[in-house]
Amino acid sequence: MSGEQVKGEKPDINVLKDIETEFAKALGLEDHQRVVGTHTNTDNFHMHIQFNLVHPETFRMHTPYRDFQFLQSTAAMLEMKHGLQVVKGRGQDNERDNGKVRDKEANSWEQSFSGYLKEHRNDPDCG
Repeated sequence: MSGEQVKGEKPDINVLKDIETEFAKALGLEDHQRVVGTHTNTDNFHMHIQFNLVHPETFRMHTPYRDFQFLQSTAAMLEMKHGLQVVKGRGQDNERDNGKVRDKEANSWEQSFSGYLKEHRNDPDCG
């Protein structure tokens, strides 16, 4: 998992540790092994967290269901808590732009099915 940030934003080590801990708790993986890395191979400093889903003592696998919902709400809480730039998440009001669809529509001059659905989502005749 990775967190998106604004160019130039770089939280200090204590903030990064809190972010990592809170994401682990949100996923129910606080007792699990993990590797955390930060880097700047793009314009944005960012952090990756890799969790071992197998508990180190019970050897039971934990697979969080619908984890994006927990991650999104945790990210929003942490952005406010640490004064970080707010990044849009998933949801009807915050749809992410699909670059491949956008490029295909621009290059072919044809509307995609996805584009059609977005355009007509509020039409009463479309269900």
